[in-house]
Amino acid sequence: MVIDGDEPEPAFGDADDGRALVLDGSGSRDGRGVAAAIAACRGHGSARRVASGIDATAMLLFGEKGVRRFAETVPADPAGSGVLPDAGLVVLRLGGMRVLFDAGPLGYLSIAAHGHADALAIALSHDGAELVVDPGTGSYRDASRRCWFRGTPAHATVTVDARDQSEQGGAFLWLQHGNARLLTWDEERPAAVAEHDGYLRLSDPVTHRRTVVGIGGRAILVVDRLEGRELHTATQTWPMHPSCAVRERSDGLVEVSAGGGRCLLIALGATRTASVVIDQEGWFSRRLEMWEPAPRCRHISSWSGVLHLAAVIVTADLGEEPPAVRLEERGDRIVVHVTADGYQRVIPLTSTGAPEAERDG
Repeated sequence: MVIDGDEPEPAFGDADDGRALVLDGSGSRDGRGVAAAIAACRGHGSARRVASGIDATAMLLFGEKGVRRFAETVPADPAGSGVLPDAGLVVLRLGGMRVLFDAGPLGYLSIAAHGHADALAIALSHDGAELVVDPGTGSYRDASRRCWFRGTPAHATVTVDARDQSEQGGAFLWLQHGNARLLTWDEERPAAVAEHDGYLRLSDPVTHRRTVVGIGGRAILVVDRLEGRELHTATQTWPMHPSCAVRERSDGLVEVSAGGGRCLLIALGATRTASVVIDQEGWFSRRLEMWEPAPRCRHISSWSGVLHLAAVIVTADLGEEPPAVRLEERGDRIVVHVTADGYQRVIPLTSTGAPEAERDG
């Protein structure tokens, strides 16, 4: 369900590329190889669809019968949107776009050793290309790099007062856990709302709730709600793949290009004064102990009380009006005015963040 067609394999928490038994001489094995083994063993249609072909490990494990079973298995239909409840992972698919929304726990058991402080983070790919990314593992040996890669500012979520959502106690230890929970899920729309408790540990506790909504055929709306009594600073971060170039095309409109062509437009809005900062100070790690510079976009605002930050992300088309977003406060509710995917829409959010029925703008 997480991988379909030519979608890239996602990254969550640590991945040290370790293997207990090497049967094929390869230095690593990806999710498609695992899917090939499942299809060879069980004749599983979804695994057969994900596997690009049977690999040497699957052949060695399951022999001639496995090769025949793999060949005879009919690939399942394309995957849609859905939720993996045990992992707390939401998957939204629309128009060649896959959005992964992390609404799960920090990590495994009390020390969550290999977890990252990435509650409510998003990863976005389009037509097989990684665009908004999880930064990866980075390093186990370099203490400062280890701290950066597992910290909140490295991920596509919101950081409050430059603090991690969870408190690091060592390279493989978290002292205090910030955990997320899914509040609502609408598969038909698709739309999801989740929140986490990581910033409740601050001297002035801050709540963070995120709403993610599919719009039309190729756009998503992300709205963050933050509440705290005293003055705080929120940073909504969008880390990009190293192959991307990022620039602010106009006030609040960010353009992301890759391979010589524009691939994403991001319109940013806020209920308080906010600034956009684009730099090359992010990092991306495909393998353990390997990393490279990567661009990022940060949307920053200082506030007290309630703050809403919004982003409309559209797969780019040169011929259409660029996206735009405006937030209107109505008591404890918010109304989002969106221009995206060739339409103008008004999307009211309830007091719990769930989107109500849209209407034309």
